[in-house]
Amino acid sequence: MRMSVASNPNPTVLNLRPGMGLKFLRDGMESVSMVAMYQVAGQDSWNFFAHDWSNHVGSVDPSLDNLVKKFSTGSIYTQTVGLSDFAGYTTDGSKVDSPVFPWKLRFHPTGEFEFPN
Repeated sequence: MRMSVASNPNPTVLNLRPGMGLKFLRDGMESVSMVAMYQVAGQDSWNFFAHDWSNHVGSVDPSLDNLVKKFSTGSIYTQTVGLSDFAGYTTDGSKVDSPVFPWKLRFHPTGEFEFPN
């Protein structure tokens, strides 16, 4: 698991872009990964865990159109990260005949960890 921010924080502008990446290893094949965050445009809080994160990111601010165009070179689903690859193989690398997986994941902060603005 990697938790990070999508851009360098500017202490004079209250805009943080937290997110995380998950990677799972599988024997004899490539690992499978996913990312989740609140919004590409960020949040008006220094609290890393202020909002839910998802593999489906909300609407993108028009100022980030160039970023969306870059994402579109890899997929038409520029604001989602698919999960089917997670279910296609077991951890030992065996193929799953009929994989079952969710369309969307939501990671909800418990409120146990908070950071002041």
